[in-house]
Amino acid sequence: SAASDVYKRQDVPMDAIDVDEMCDYAGLATCGCEYCKERFKRDYGHEIPPFSNSEFWGVTDGKDEFSWGNYDNPVFRDWLRMKSDSVADHVAAIKEVIGDLSLMTCCSSSGPIQLNAVSLNLEKMSPKLDFLMLENCGISINSTNWVKMDAEVYHQKDMAAKMGNAPTLAISYSIYEDSAYLGWALSRFWGVGNWSSTLNQRLEKDPDNAKEIHDLIKDYNLWEINHSDLSHINSQDHVEIRLVSSRFCRENGWRDSCGYEHWDKVLKWSKALVKNSIGYRFVRADELANSTFLCKEDSPLILDGLGCISDEQFKSIKNYLAKGRTALISLPFGTHDEQGFTRDIPLSDLLDKNLSNLHIIDSITESNPLDHIIKNSIFEHSVTLLSGNPQWAARIRTHDGKKAIHIINTSLEGIPHANLLNNQGNPVLQNIHFDTSDSNLIFRIDKAAIDAKDYILMSPELDSEKRKVKVIQRTDYYDFHLDLSSVGLYAVVQQV
Repeated sequence: SAASDVYKRQDVPMDAIDVDEMCDYAGLATCGCEYCKERFKRDYGHEIPPFSNSEFWGVTDGKDEFSWGNYDNPVFRDWLRMKSDSVADHVAAIKEVIGDLSLMTCCSSSGPIQLNAVSLNLEKMSPKLDFLMLENCGISINSTNWVKMDAEVYHQKDMAAKMGNAPTLAISYSIYEDSAYLGWALSRFWGVGNWSSTLNQRLEKDPDNAKEIHDLIKDYNLWEINHSDLSHINSQDHVEIRLVSSRFCRENGWRDSCGYEHWDKVLKWSKALVKNSIGYRFVRADELANSTFLCKEDSPLILDGLGCISDEQFKSIKNYLAKGRTALISLPFGTHDEQGFTRDIPLSDLLDKNLSNLHIIDSITESNPLDHIIKNSIFEHSVTLLSGNPQWAARIRTHDGKKAIHIINTSLEGIPHANLLNNQGNPVLQNIHFDTSDSNLIFRIDKAAIDAKDYILMSPELDSEKRKVKVIQRTDYYDFHLDLSSVGLYAVVQQV
């Protein structure tokens, strides 16, 4: 109540509160205070063992503390659950205090096992949040390798969808203009809001030519307002395939015999789908347990490395298959239940392998099953690049009832600052080299994905120029001829 009184006394009313990333950065060795001990005993019926107990803590000598712990021990798995319960309760308490004010929290990741070590579980927190904010990319040279972030963005976009289409935005940190443009362009490609921010006074020494963020981003924001004001709130991605990601695998530390975790496979699928311009969305644990929701869409399911599956999820998957829907499953499948306990019989042994709509495929960490899937027309592949530089990827989205094709470069070369490093010791991104060669593209697009309209191509790199798009109509598809000369990072194709 005291905090609420402070908010009410502000001269400028607050619209929302951002609590920084809600997790325990201190890692697995915390916390063993009396409150945590009491809660662990009360909620899970266990005692926190001493640090010398290797059956609980696993191998700790010479290992990064974020990889400690014995996931074969169910007590350890319960302890991780209790820790993330506490963080989720903290978020709930903040929401109770601020009342009607909107609440969000920074979150740069929601997929890998390592999150367990810092008690970061956005899926547990999301019911108490009003919108989601992804920490997209920073100021380092590594920011140009953006494709690896697509999975995190779309994972969180699905959470937002299940929160009643809550707003989503990506924050990107910049010191120089090229990185500000990259963050802006990625937000457009992803269909989320853009929050640009500088990191002034966060380096050992700010560069002499550092600018304020409004100077870095204003031209792109003004271009968007004046030429391509597409609302991401009232937009819908074109979805051709659905990628399953279950928190049960992460929470239980599941890995296959080669040491790959479920998220490793999800990440590789996401990268392959982006680079092949295949529209996708995520199906997470709760939706997977509901066959009614699964069957609302015709797009196939990819279930790769789904080691931990609940009985409810398996029943849902079988009902989904019985209704003729397509599933692409790689092994292992259902070797453990949702609590991480080993099943006597893997659920893969209980599947009817004779179903024509069930495809047992190689894991993407073993081969490239996507080529086989496309070649054999197992699903409708809407967008194919017929000619031009293969670095370009396309994503179709409907904005307020009108189609748009967002085009982005997946292969960027970052140019580092000569001597500036970020707080992790990585060179600061000063410029980006954009490859503009072989820039006359032809995308073949299925008629089910796009409308027969007049289109123009635009980009901030072309200022106010609007290039007419040549569209050739075929029997079942259109050929879009795009002139991307002088464009290095991003362009959008819109209906006139």
